[in-house]
Amino acid sequence: MRIYDLLIIGGGRVGLFLGKEFAKKGKKVLILEQKKEAEIKKKPCSSIFSKNIFLFFEKEKLKKEGVFKKEFKKIRVHAGKSFFDFEREFFLLNKEKFIEFLLKEAKREEVEILFEKKVEQIKERKNFCEVLLDGESFLAKIVADCTGGFSFFGKKLNPNQKLLYLIGTQFFKKKESELLEIFFKKELPGFFLWKIPQNGLEEWGTCLLPKQEFFENFRSFLRKKFKKEDFKIETAPILISPLEKLVSKRVFLCGESSGFVKPFTGGGIIYGFFCAKIAKKMIDPENPFTLKDYEKKIKKTLLPKVKKGELLRKIYFWPEFLKYYLIFLLHKIHSKFDQDLL
Repeated sequence: MRIYDLLIIGGGRVGLFLGKEFAKKGKKVLILEQKKEAEIKKKPCSSIFSKNIFLFFEKEKLKKEGVFKKEFKKIRVHAGKSFFDFEREFFLLNKEKFIEFLLKEAKREEVEILFEKKVEQIKERKNFCEVLLDGESFLAKIVADCTGGFSFFGKKLNPNQKLLYLIGTQFFKKKESELLEIFFKKELPGFFLWKIPQNGLEEWGTCLLPKQEFFENFRSFLRKKFKKEDFKIETAPILISPLEKLVSKRVFLCGESSGFVKPFTGGGIIYGFFCAKIAKKMIDPENPFTLKDYEKKIKKTLLPKVKKGELLRKIYFWPEFLKYYLIFLLHKIHSKFDQDLL
């Protein structure tokens, strides 16, 4: 049976990017994705990025491929009845086109991608891993778990760690607008509400703690604001607890499955791409001991950023007027603090 250098479980954006990066090194890569190809393009995601997205992709290439959708020069921040304009560039990408682009890039590097393949078990042998599915199996020197916040392997590695999840929640409304905005509302404590214009649509969303009253508060807010009863709301879990263990003997966590996301926005894609770059540089499939080097580098680089992000997220629970003044102050002195979070 063929033994791959790297087998990736999860064919989302981070999994595809990681596969492409290893294939560029001449490694034989297989990606197993549980969903159909069309379904991976539909995962709830805002696809709004800072300029750091261009650390990984050329802006002009994204435009040429139809991925680049819109650029914003500022974001308006509301708290209570007050607001200010946060002067910063933000970039909206087309999430379906982005996945198509990443699929094409991975296939160009001869990454093998199989859809509708649900992994049941990973068995770590002395010289390889055996990845078991229903009725078939695959062998690889190392395995990457890129399955997102509900990673079964992440939980297996960290059985006693208390994990904190947010539920990313969004819906779309037909309306033409131009202003990117976030709102701090007393009805939605612990996070902010965002509004993203998307060419004839507005995306409204927030991140909620997984408790029923938070969802009821959100629905109540929407009913009051938009004068209607039913909303088609999409949700996705977001793990915001960095896991203590990221690797075993031959398996490593990459992207949101590691819990390394921005706690103050719930965004994990940039950190996930960053982890993939570190994995490419530090992990040698012929030497599984290098997985520990990867783990140390991730923690050293990203953990301080996550800790600062956790401090910022605590502000979201404060009264409206305090949130406004402190966020406004951070905006005025943002340069060093802000760069440390990105």
